[in-house]
Amino acid sequence: MNFPSFGDAETYAQLGRACADAIAGPGRVFEGCYHPIRPAGIALLMAVPYLATDDPVDAAYVALGLNMVFFAGVVACLAAALIGDRALLEGRPRRAALLAAAAFAVLLPNLVAHIPILLGDLPSLALFMAALLVAVRTAAGSWSGRPLLRRYLIAGALCALAVLLKVTYLAYALVLLGSLLALDPNARGSRLRCSAAFALGMAPVAVQVLNVFLHTGQLGLYDREFMRTYFSYPRREYGIESVIFTIPDRSVYLTQVAGEIGRLEVTVLRLFRGLFGFEWAVYLGEPSRGPVWTLGAAERLRAWVLVLAYFAFSGWVVRKGPASLRMVNLNAAAGALATAVLMHTELRYYALPRAVLWLTVAALVMAAFPPPATGSNSGPQRR
Repeated sequence: MNFPSFGDAETYAQLGRACADAIAGPGRVFEGCYHPIRPAGIALLMAVPYLATDDPVDAAYVALGLNMVFFAGVVACLAAALIGDRALLEGRPRRAALLAAAAFAVLLPNLVAHIPILLGDLPSLALFMAALLVAVRTAAGSWSGRPLLRRYLIAGALCALAVLLKVTYLAYALVLLGSLLALDPNARGSRLRCSAAFALGMAPVAVQVLNVFLHTGQLGLYDREFMRTYFSYPRREYGIESVIFTIPDRSVYLTQVAGEIGRLEVTVLRLFRGLFGFEWAVYLGEPSRGPVWTLGAAERLRAWVLVLAYFAFSGWVVRKGPASLRMVNLNAAAGALATAVLMHTELRYYALPRAVLWLTVAALVMAAFPPPATGSNSGPQRR
């Protein structure tokens, strides 16, 4: 069994092999486990299969096993976040099993493409979901017996580990902190201390900053000069979606809309593709569209309507929904917006927002059916 080795997957595999060779051999770990834009944690994780075995097929199975563990972790955290919310259960214990099944059902199609491939998305998502679980339980008051600052510290530490696997999770960590401060009633009057505790938990990110500084002399999470060269597309800020295909050639290009387009519409179209597009594979057999995307009036209108409807729905859930869905939807919507503003779209970046949208609809449909009435008028009485 061989994992797809193209694009980012190949760079992760090369980094893992180099890091494993440096750890097990005479090479220097400082150099062998360094990548200009990949953080230190993912280098060590990608090395695990190659440290376990020299056989490439066996190494693929080790990587598959790790990805299955990470997938199970994502499912378990999302299910636990919902099951711990009494408002969603509404006196129906069996609804917990339905919510857990729904979490699995929405995550499987969105993450199945990540399981047989070497990428940083699934491992980092698993750790971020653990942080999100802590945030949900904190805001819902489920862990009210535990010290408040400790909960913020744990959430920050889990986010830090996610950042050490994929640097874009720094933005999602800030979103998580903002969501937690906004929705956690226990943080009122102590938001500064809670933020400090979260920041203390994020301290391990300094390892990546130090690693980049020692290699480049720059302060940051990655080599900015390398990033500029690596992503040197013309008019990159107007790119909508990265299309990666292998038939007939191994190639990739960044789609752009024909004609003039503003930055706001670029963001809307990125969200449209990320939230409402779907593909079974990270690397496709054939390109889905050409480098130039000619948008008709109907498709442009559909993009605007769907994206606005998504944020209206998410906003309604954040205002009116149960505590667990409020926290999960606020993070999903804000994270999706941050992704669209900061980078081009690849559908794998939006796996969590898509899954959360589907799951929220399913959970609200369940909640629409109240539990059967109990009491003196609930049925025949024995005299």
